Amino acid sequence: MKNDTIIYFDPILGNLTIQDLIYYLDSLILDNTQNLNILESILKNNKLDDSDIASIINKFDMEYNIKFLRDMLSDSL
Repeated sequence: MKNDTIIYFDPILGNLTIQDLIYYLDSLILDNTQNLNILESILKNNKLDDSDIASIINKFDMEYNIKFLRDMLSDSL
């Protein structure tokens, strides 16, 4: 499968390719990282125990799930 393979057609956005999907997943990873940093800052300001903070952050962290999809698509290209 090539990066320029069309996987979806949207009447407004036009053709969406696998590369477009990879870019989108990369942006989700970046957004997730930024959101986790904000969440960590909020949690630290509330004087929670470090293990509580880690537990809460892990529940919100989507990076590995998104990265798995991204890597799977990239490797198959």
